[in-house]
Amino acid sequence: MNLLARGVLLTWTTLCGVTSLTGNTVVLISSLKYRAISLDKVSVCLICHLAASDLIYTCIYILPTILTIICDRWVYGDFLCVVSPYVALYSATVSTLILCGLALSKLTCLIWPLRAMVRSTRTGKVIARSIWAVSILPFLPFMHSGLQYYQKMMFRCISSEASAESGEIDEWSRWAAIGAACFAIYLPVLTVTFTTIKMIFFVKKVRGIQKQAVMTMIAISCLFSVSLLPYGVEMTLKATINEYPQVLTAFTTFIVFLNYTCNPVVYYFTIKSFKRFVQKHLNVMRISMKSKMDKAEFPMTQQPGVMPSHQDITIKVLRNQSRDNATLSK
Repeated sequence: MNLLARGVLLTWTTLCGVTSLTGNTVVLISSLKYRAISLDKVSVCLICHLAASDLIYTCIYILPTILTIICDRWVYGDFLCVVSPYVALYSATVSTLILCGLALSKLTCLIWPLRAMVRSTRTGKVIARSIWAVSILPFLPFMHSGLQYYQKMMFRCISSEASAESGEIDEWSRWAAIGAACFAIYLPVLTVTFTTIKMIFFVKKVRGIQKQAVMTMIAISCLFSVSLLPYGVEMTLKATINEYPQVLTAFTTFIVFLNYTCNPVVYYFTIKSFKRFVQKHLNVMRISMKSKMDKAEFPMTQQPGVMPSHQDITIKVLRNQSRDNATLSK
């Protein structure tokens, strides 16, 4: 791969990694500590688990790819080369199924609003824990017979469905890969697409927090389908044909980063309480930095532990100007 293509992939991967790491961390802090996401309890619980699974995927897949692109080789050792494909696929499946459950939960809230009012955080925890447990099932067939190797076009280790003895895909692994794609990609995409179409009819009927939740799910569902469906097609084709173009593999691998990056951005533009939380803390950070800069620029004698106010700094500036004017007049 030429230098220009590596530069584009490095920029894209860095942008996705930083956005996902920062955004999902903010989502977890705002929802767990400050209760800043004003949605129903089940949705908030599922959003927390979705952010956690996206963080795992980011740390095990997206961020290591940055250094691999820079060095143009795998630098993390044989152990991580074996482990990272399974952890990445597991966390990706968890994110996919949680998003599917979130869409179904929101649709049932719209159809049966009175029944949804009695749902508690415990219901969301049961759904999330069940998804974490079930998501390991699609990849159990590959854990004893698959190969893990570094694929240069993708800049990371991947898991192959080929057997370790012949290096070719046997019939069992072929159908297992297709079944995993159906379970982890096609079925969730169809479910999310169906629920999104149904929720579109509720946009004009709901108000307030419910409308924010509907708009959030519609935006996330569209990004989910656009980013993940090409990866499912690629996963199926790789299991059915022996010679698959690596360029298409690289494209589907890097475009899927959208699914684990854009959720916090969508929350910012569609959930007002989360947007206020982010803006408030950004303003606090800005004021704090400005105070530190003013303190460094205008040092003055003060009591220990007491920060000078802007009024004191203004008085100090005026005194300096008066002193300078008196000096010039003399």
